Amino acid sequence: MSQNYDDSKEPKSIRYHSPDFAEVMQMFMGLNDADQGFDHWFLMCENFMRFIPQVLEAIKQGAIKTSLDINKEALEKMTMVWEGGVYLEVVRNPESPEKVDHRQLWYPSDSGFEHGTMPEQKGFNEIIRCPALMGMNPVTQVRDTALLVRIRETVPVPYAFEALDYQQVVIEGHMYYNYKNEQEPHFRSQKDISTSRAMTAVVGRPFFHNMINILKQAFLAYFNIVYINFHMIIQESKVGLEEESTGRIPGTQSFVAALE
Repeated sequence: MSQNYDDSKEPKSIRYHSPDFAEVMQMFMGLNDADQGFDHWFLMCENFMRFIPQVLEAIKQGAIKTSLDINKEALEKMTMVWEGGVYLEVVRNPESPEKVDHRQLWYPSDSGFEHGTMPEQKGFNEIIRCPALMGMNPVTQVRDTALLVRIRETVPVPYAFEALDYQQVVIEGHMYYNYKNEQEPHFRSQKDISTSRAMTAVVGRPFFHNMINILKQAFLAYFNIVYINFHMIIQESKVGLEEESTGRIPGTQSFVAALE
């Protein structure tokens, strides 16, 4: 899942840049579809997020003419999931606190949620700031047998090693300091892990997969809205250009008479 590419995967040819921005968008959407089809998840997201400001600037400068709007709420929330800023409510089972009964994402703009509010003030069991989806891209390829995964930002230790016991984290995960030719464990007990206030970029596989799934679902919900916005802008622009150049309404055999 890690987005690491070597020189052999760099493009061998450069495609020309069209003076028609609708064609630029159309070509980009084709590349985006290909990344999605080949499951280049992080590459697809990164390129799409980088392209959004170019589309907004093109509309602003009149490089592409459209009467349509890009959904601002979808843009804002998709960006927040990708760059960081969303929160996860975790409701644990009262009889078995190690079990999670319910998880829910919160955005700072959501009704009933205030940025920075402490969990006890809101009646939540726990609430944590989620890592950015872009930060969940593993540093190296994740092996099928790996218990621990290194991501690109830090999360609280108790959540990072959720569902793993002491032996899995320290012994099997090789969580040791090398000090004067001796190895010292990062944690001395399960309690040390569950009560730690430290942050770590090394997380357990259960946390990694749970968080990836939660953030991907949230991202895709808004990505799909913006994706269709782009599609409709291309469609409108192509229709407008064809009418302008031929006087014909696309899909018909009739012509629009020019006004005197």
